Amino acid sequence: MCVNLRSWRTCDLAPECSFTSGCDTILDIHDLEHLGSEFSQAEIDLVIRSLPNNHAPGQDGFNGLFIKKCWPIIQEDFTRLLRDFSIDNVDISSINSSFIALIPKKDNPKKVDDFRPISLLNYSLKCITKILSNMLQRVILVLVHQNQYGFIKGRTIQDCVAWAYQSSSLPSFQERNSYPKTQL
Repeated sequence: MCVNLRSWRTCDLAPECSFTSGCDTILDIHDLEHLGSEFSQAEIDLVIRSLPNNHAPGQDGFNGLFIKKCWPIIQEDFTRLLRDFSIDNVDISSINSSFIALIPKKDNPKKVDDFRPISLLNYSLKCITKILSNMLQRVILVLVHQNQYGFIKGRTIQDCVAWAYQSSSLPSFQERNSYPKTQL
């Protein structure tokens, strides 16, 4: 399979494939149109219920517990913000920032390594990123090659090491990667 990153064109032809050979777009092949669709009320409600209650509040001072307790009051405005974002109808630059707080790992910290940094985001941004992440998780396994392991739910780097070890023990790999021995 080859991919032209400039036009997101792909095909299953041999490596000599030309990118102008009439291949379908990745969006058509993998049905990714839903990634650009408006957030549904079900997606929003799922994210509100799933985010933890007791994580540190962001710049807005709100945490999950506050949002959940006040949901009947703020639901309409909060949902409108999320939906407007999903259809590019709102500029979130005023809330798109974070504070980095250094939390001491031990008493009397003296070095940078004695602190754990955390990023404090507005709760609305946490919701937006979680909804986008959930949408992407539905298709990421189709888009990312099975040999890729970073940041894919259900795949670990240990799997990659095991795969590499198995591949390196194949005779064809050993023949291609044999180096001349030097004698002194």
